[in-house]
Amino acid sequence: MEQGGRGGAARAVAATAACSSTVGATQAVTPQQVLESLMMDGTFDDLRHKIINQLKHNEELKKYTTSMVEQSQTLNTPGAEKKSKRDLFVSLKHELEGPVLERASKAAWELILSKEGIGKEIMETVYRAYNQLHGKETSLYSPSDPHTSVTTITSELQMQGQGVGHPGGLVHDSSHSRVEE
Repeated sequence: MEQGGRGGAARAVAATAACSSTVGATQAVTPQQVLESLMMDGTFDDLRHKIINQLKHNEELKKYTTSMVEQSQTLNTPGAEKKSKRDLFVSLKHELEGPVLERASKAAWELILSKEGIGKEIMETVYRAYNQLHGKETSLYSPSDPHTSVTTITSELQMQGQGVGHPGGLVHDSSHSRVEE
């Protein structure tokens, strides 16, 4: 989960910067410059750790995982009690890794794209880094600003042919539907 989330988070930061870099820029600041700035000062890792910690404490995700294990074919197949712990673990991983990581990925993107909490913090941080690189005084991020909204960022990603998160596309609302690439 962490590997996919890391690349997806980097694309989200870059896309946010891409949207910001078109706003009255005299000298273009690239999304890569914003991302490098955030990575160099440790901000990117701090945000990534916050997301991971929120996922670790996500009770819905814990309940889903527990339910999947309890209902697994691996554990409910006759003779499972005779298998070694290692064999059971390998079988469980093979059976459940995809669905559990898919659910975790969706939960991570809900956090990242939310207009509150960590999602808002990411947007504010990217906006501030962009302004600093552009030589502007750091101004306040405004979710109503069409150049910094989540909708604009996701549209920009689609126009660039980039997905966010997992290869299937971008989770864009709470119903977990996807915008396919």
